Amino acid sequence: MFDADVGSPRVRRARAVDENGRGLFLVARLSHRWGAPWVSGGKVVWAEEDPTDTPSPAGTPSHAGTPSHAGAACAAH
Repeated sequence: MFDADVGSPRVRRARAVDENGRGLFLVARLSHRWGAPWVSGGKVVWAEEDPTDTPSPAGTPSHAGTPSHAGAACAAH
């Protein structure tokens, strides 16, 4: 998926009444690794699954590192 937004991606916790804000939270919980490297015009979002992994406890990221503009641990919102 391509995202032209220049904002820094981040995992958010949506409230029950929120209409958005769950996408990256779900990606982080369900994927082995995810990222969003910066490319010309925006960023490209990717995720890898590992069928042998079990989801991490609620509130604990399932990926190593912190999202950054450098790319390897970012994802779009």
